[in-house]
Amino acid sequence: ETLAKELGCVAKSLSDLEADESLQGSVLINTTSVGMSPDIDRAPVTEAVVARFGLVFDAIYNPLQTSLLKMAEDNDKMVVSGVEMFIGQAA
Repeated sequence: ETLAKELGCVAKSLSDLEADESLQGSVLINTTSVGMSPDIDRAPVTEAVVARFGLVFDAIYNPLQTSLLKMAEDNDKMVVSGVEMFIGQAA
């Protein structure tokens, strides 16, 4: 929450996102391990939550396309995978 305040953003828990349908925003960021190999068939939120955001970033880089990112693409949302972050950390 401190970082979100510093960046002028709002941080919400996954359960908050699921429970409150009025929560929406520009960017949905997943920093959990949900969806990481070998548990690739799971997503941290439902498609209804994904639909309320314009861009979805998933910090996971294995697999390249997580269930979360697939849901976002299926809803015509912009996506950013964890590979971009992984490459940035390596630089």
